[in-house]
Amino acid sequence: MRIADCGLRIADWKRRKDDASEKPMGAARRTARASIRNPQSAIRNRSPLALYQSFNTLLLAAMAAISGLNLLLLRRRGRERHPLPAPPPRVSILVPARDEAAKIAACVESLVAQDYPGGAFEVLVLDDRSTDGTGAIVAALAARHPRLRPLRGAEPPPGWGGKAHACQQLAEAATGDWLLFVDADTTHAPAMLRATVGAALGRGAAVLTTLPRERAVTLGERLLVPHLFFLLLALQPIPLLEGARFRLFAFANGQFLLIRRDLYARVGGHAAVRDQLMEDMALGRACKRAGADLLLLDGGDWTACRMYDGFGDAWRGFIRSLQAGSRLAPPYVFGVGALTLLFFVGPFALLAWRLARGGPRRLAAGQVAALLAIRALVGRELRQAPSEVALFPAGAAVLGSAAVVTTWRRARGEPIHWRGREYAVERRARRQGRGPRAKG
Repeated sequence: MRIADCGLRIADWKRRKDDASEKPMGAARRTARASIRNPQSAIRNRSPLALYQSFNTLLLAAMAAISGLNLLLLRRRGRERHPLPAPPPRVSILVPARDEAAKIAACVESLVAQDYPGGAFEVLVLDDRSTDGTGAIVAALAARHPRLRPLRGAEPPPGWGGKAHACQQLAEAATGDWLLFVDADTTHAPAMLRATVGAALGRGAAVLTTLPRERAVTLGERLLVPHLFFLLLALQPIPLLEGARFRLFAFANGQFLLIRRDLYARVGGHAAVRDQLMEDMALGRACKRAGADLLLLDGGDWTACRMYDGFGDAWRGFIRSLQAGSRLAPPYVFGVGALTLLFFVGPFALLAWRLARGGPRRLAAGQVAALLAIRALVGRELRQAPSEVALFPAGAAVLGSAAVVTTWRRARGEPIHWRGREYAVERRARRQGRGPRAKG
């Protein structure tokens, strides 16, 4: 009996010890064990807020991995130097310009000053029926710069977007082996052409696009403009954007798009994407469908761009871009709105609510810190000021609001207003794949 009593006492002592050790974490362990046994039931039993934070944690982890990969690729490519062959290929720099009187001179002066070896380049500027004196400024510049050739654009036919039609006319007039499309609100360092053509040849790429340094001057511009390339670098792996076999993903920036002439002709030029107002992205997709890889570079050392003048201009510009994106990919606007409001604004709102009402706030604070860290790293690569990074939550709220307004306008069937032209898309025409109808 004594041996039996001893055994019972030892067993009872072990049980009490296990119970004592499990008290602080007992509930958590039981929940974890239940989750392992029945994960579907565990998901059903979690609160919507807990599920939201779980998804947010997963998204932040993915953003950290994607942005880290993208920044490493861009920095490694930025250190590469690719010498040009002798003689270098001839390049046509093509500038569509509509009502750009305030910016066209700076753009053209920077382009004709390129130090491209042998002078094997030309600059063509098409005045797309401007009403502000853009054509006269270009004509005066052409009198001083023999490398500059001014063109007068025709009104786009039905079914054509205005910029796509302007770019098509420029390409038809060009004489170069490579075509470089740049926007009229860009300026360029003298080494730009040498560096980008060398990179395209050195890496065997038929299409090259860059991320210019986006200049945001006013507070209103800083709320919206810095989001453009942050969304790209934080959420889309560059290898997927570039590889021809990943046709679902593509990126081409019309501010700076270099393409080999034979590939441009093979895909049908801008005529193949005539109905798209986001014609640069559509042309990038067409090149990937033709089997061409894209090459993306950080162009901040070569090209700068100020897209908008003040908050009102930026707001209208983002509405137009979101509307154009919805034509290219219908889920585009919903995706931008849901992402910015739920996962960029949401963590800040949740942390503020926790601080005001009480409750656990460690996870919310950690998610906000992680999001700001990712934003700061990407902003540093894009040469963005610390103030632009600090405005990130407010800017995300404004961008999400723009997506909501765009969705509302699209539901009402409101037309797209772009550079003084109006584009209306009938429901029947959209289903049959026809292009937009331009007015004005």
